[in-house]
Amino acid sequence: LPASAGLLALGLGLATVVTPGTLAIAYGLVLGGAQGAIRSTAAVILPRWFGVANIGAIRGLETAMMVGASALGPLAFALGTDATGGYGPVLAVAVVLALLAAAIAAAVRPPDLSLSRAEAG
Repeated sequence: LPASAGLLALGLGLATVVTPGTLAIAYGLVLGGAQGAIRSTAAVILPRWFGVANIGAIRGLETAMMVGASALGPLAFALGTDATGGYGPVLAVAVVLALLAAAIAAAVRPPDLSLSRAEAG
């Protein structure tokens, strides 16, 4: 998760300087890597941390939140661009938020499943 958020921060940073050609390809690869990392990591972490009994409800909530964020993200960028006159400041804030997410993800420790397994068994 920290690597995915770090790749997202790198991609957002690249968006401030991207030009046609090699840099545009690098930008696409970095953003694709961030998305691929988060989707594959979530597919492994969620069942491992929460079990499979309620995975449908958890994934449903996760998907709803992602759809909502996908709808609000462009609005936030549009309002920020209108307020600042460009994408640079808005992207800088987004980079900081992605780095904050990476730091939080690095600090989170997996739950101790030994207690719940002992109670279930």
